[in-house]
Amino acid sequence: MAEPLRASRYRQDLTSVDHVEDDVPLLLRLRDGDDTALSELHDRHVRTVYLFARSKVESSSDAEEVTQDAFLLLWRKCRRIDLAGTSCLPWLLTTANYLALNVQRASRRRAKRVTTVLSEDDLTSPSEVDAEAARNLELEQVRRIITALPPMDQDVFRLCMVEGLSYKQAAYQLHTSHSAVRNRLSRVRGALRKQMDR
Repeated sequence: MAEPLRASRYRQDLTSVDHVEDDVPLLLRLRDGDDTALSELHDRHVRTVYLFARSKVESSSDAEEVTQDAFLLLWRKCRRIDLAGTSCLPWLLTTANYLALNVQRASRRRAKRVTTVLSEDDLTSPSEVDAEAARNLELEQVRRIITALPPMDQDVFRLCMVEGLSYKQAAYQLHTSHSAVRNRLSRVRGALRKQMDR
C-alpha cells in the first residue's frame, strides 16, 4: 500500500535539511525575554513540527493545535530546557509526539464512549500520565490567563505567539504600530510569568 502523503512529505522535509540549525543563541535570548527569539524559532521549525504532528493525528486542525501547543510549551519551559545538541527541533518533536498521543487518546475515548481516564489496553506508564496531566493543566492555565486579558492583548498574543507573525505583520493586521505590538506582547509575557509562577 502506498505510504500516506502526509508521512511522505514529513520524511522529505527532514531529509531536505542539509545541516542542523544552532538554536542555542535563540534559546538564550528567549530565556532573557527577547520578544523576537520565539518568532525566529517558530519560523525555523514550524513546518517540520507541523508535518510531524500531521503524520500522527487525523486532522489538520489537530496538527495545528499540537504545533501551537509545542511552541507554547517551548516558550513556557525555556529556562528549564536542556538541549541534546544545538537544535530545539528534537525537543519540539518529542513534545509534539506527547501532545499528539494525547489527541489520539482523547479521540479514541470519544469514539468508544469510554468513561474511564485510561482504557485497559493503554500502555502509558503512571509517570507519563502524570507528566501529560501536568502539561495539560499548564496549557489550560495559560489559556485562562490569556482569555482574561483585554481583547487587543489577546489578539497580539494569538498573532505573535500562536500564529508566529512578526511584529510588523501583527501591527498591520491590528492597525497599530510595530512598537505598540512589541510593548503589548512584552506586558502579556510578563503577566503570564507572574501568574504562572504563583
